Amino acid sequence: MIPHIVVAVFLVAAEGLEQRRLVYPRVLQERSPDGRMVMHLHDGLTLNLRKASVAAREFRVLEHEDGRQVTHFFNGEDFDRHLHEDENQLASVHVVQKEGGVEVEGVVGPHQRIQPMTEMERSDEGLIPHMIYEIEKKELFDIEVKPSLTDAQWVNERSYGTRNVPDVVQIELFIVTDRLHFKLFSLIAHLIKYLCVHVNSVNLRYADARNPKVKFMLVGVERDEFSTYKVGDGIYLEASPTLENFKEYANKRRSEFGHPDMVYLMTGYTAYSPGPNKTKDTNTLGIGYVAGICSIGFVALGEDVAGTYSGMHTLTHESGHVLGASHDESDPKPW
Repeated sequence: MIPHIVVAVFLVAAEGLEQRRLVYPRVLQERSPDGRMVMHLHDGLTLNLRKASVAAREFRVLEHEDGRQVTHFFNGEDFDRHLHEDENQLASVHVVQKEGGVEVEGVVGPHQRIQPMTEMERSDEGLIPHMIYEIEKKELFDIEVKPSLTDAQWVNERSYGTRNVPDVVQIELFIVTDRLHFKLFSLIAHLIKYLCVHVNSVNLRYADARNPKVKFMLVGVERDEFSTYKVGDGIYLEASPTLENFKEYANKRRSEFGHPDMVYLMTGYTAYSPGPNKTKDTNTLGIGYVAGICSIGFVALGEDVAGTYSGMHTLTHESGHVLGASHDESDPKPW
């Protein structure tokens, strides 16, 4: 049985209908003196965008074709070629110039996403219509998993390595998505670009980290058809035993994944913890091993409603656990 702590950490969903706002993005300045693109979305939001990059140059994709597992390699630059960020607004967007207009897709703030409405007519000025949506927010009950004795030994052995910490530590992240999640994306490129926005959003939230600075790089993705590690019936996924099984799965496939520092399961299933009288507590949105980075406990998982970026905060939070961060309420760790 996995020892764990459940804590309500922050408000990330409001009930009711999804709020939306129709906008027509306009580039005010293609390249400002500091090299940024200035983009007006509406009177209350103008982005000052700089180029961003999160995809590894040699990017691997694992999937099933004709009943067998295959690995494809791509140039990561093709996936984040149009990725931009505004660190002050916590915006991460793909920006593509199109026939006198601009298409913008991604997140434009901590709780808002944007997507082109290609089925609608352009404005009289030829601007492309977009919709800004509120990202679904929920009260997040997070599970922090203490390493087992074996895992803790890995952590302690790892600590005897080099004492010379670089100014910037690059974390190689591999993401597994299950069928309930990836089936929304008609093309693998659409899924990868979506994940690039997630990972860049994580980097923006860790931008203030020092000694060392932390930067995540997305090195690959698996579209997993079978979810053999999943515990739970139907659309439900029991968080703790699934994480334990996923740890074994990821360690067995570490070489196929390219020996990443961390593996994350982005799931379309509804995660839960057992409640009283055999009920399911579905407030459990994520779970991860504390200080599992670069060890056998280098995994975490979290929910995401595909296409909505609802799992952006969960990925950020669980990455913190894997890097070694605990909840304020947790006991001190021995490493």
